[in-house]
Order: sequence, then C-alpha cells, then structure tokens
Amino acid sequence: MSLYAADIALRRNRYDGPALTDESRHSPFWYDGGVNWAGACALTGGVTASALSVNTLCTGPIAAAPNGVDLALPAGLVVSPLLYLLLMHTRLAGPTHVRGL
Repeated sequence: MSLYAADIALRRNRYDGPALTDESRHSPFWYDGGVNWAGACALTGGVTASALSVNTLCTGPIAAAPNGVDLALPAGLVVSPLLYLLLMHTRLAGPTHVRGL
C-alpha cells in the first residue's frame, strides 16, 4: 500500500485511465518486459528491512538493537516507498519516461 501511495504522490494523482488497462507492449506502463523493476526492487527492499526488524519467533539484528522492539511494520512502510521514489526518480529522469506525468 505504501508503494501505491508513493506512486500516486510521484505522479501527482494523474493517470491515463485507459492506459492502465492496456496490457500490450506499447502501454506506457509496460516498463521492461511488463515488469516495473523499480517497484519489484522497492518491494524486496521493504520486505528485507521488515525481516531484519522483526521480533516474534526470532529476533532480527535491527530489532535486537533497541532491546527487541518489533520494528517490522514501520521499517517496511518507510523503506519500500523511499526506495521506490529513488528508483523511479532515476528512471523518470532518463530519456524514456512514463507518458502522462
């Protein structure tokens, strides 16, 4: 959900509605082979940060630092959108950017 919120903020809530349903290679949302690698990497980074911050059955190294406080939820909610904004910003700054921004 935080990735979706970051994308809305990045695009200033302006989407091309019909283009969202276009699943062809010519869609502005096709990215690289149908995969938005910035989103996939941001999601992976958020899950990794959450896993390192969890304190349930096992204690991650980040959760061990503040005396075992479970920081999994805030870590995932912060790391994922920040990574996404950083990765998409570098992508959108290049010559091929998403139409409609």
